[in-house]
Amino acid sequence: DVHNNPNIEYDERRASCQQDEACQFYGPPGSPKEIHSCVNNPCFRINNGRCTVQHTGGRCVWWSREDNKRFRGLDFPGCYTSPCHHPINNTPKGCLEQNKLVPLAFQGLQNANDFKEDSPFQCTYCLKGPGCVNAQLTTKAQCWNLGKAPGCSNCRTPRFDGKCPSSKCYEEC
Repeated sequence: DVHNNPNIEYDERRASCQQDEACQFYGPPGSPKEIHSCVNNPCFRINNGRCTVQHTGGRCVWWSREDNKRFRGLDFPGCYTSPCHHPINNTPKGCLEQNKLVPLAFQGLQNANDFKEDSPFQCTYCLKGPGCVNAQLTTKAQCWNLGKAPGCSNCRTPRFDGKCPSSKCYEEC
């Protein structure tokens, strides 16, 4: 398992973990790198309309298909850990850096930071408490009709209330 193998360089382990959508790389604020590890992503596959800041305590956010493709290279929407929830550099400076992201097309370039754009999610740093948190108190999410239930084409409308348009859609998400 590359994700948590102590014989593999830290950056390689972190990159490997972040490529697996079911995982997240985690380490408490201010902790040494040695205890950071790849763990299950609690946001993975929350497709029932409840992938919002208000329903997940700030942990998860819904990435639209467009934003996900632009910044992450994934051609579908989905529920992921908020970039504000314990970023790797959980300091005031590291937190504010989450507010601007480099589109995937420019990642890896020497001057990549010249192309930064506003992130779909804004972060703020709390000096007393968890550190980096979402600046937005509410976000929207989609109820993604994974099961392709008939009559649920409107499941994909982003909503604040965490409810799918019908119980049938909710069951199929």
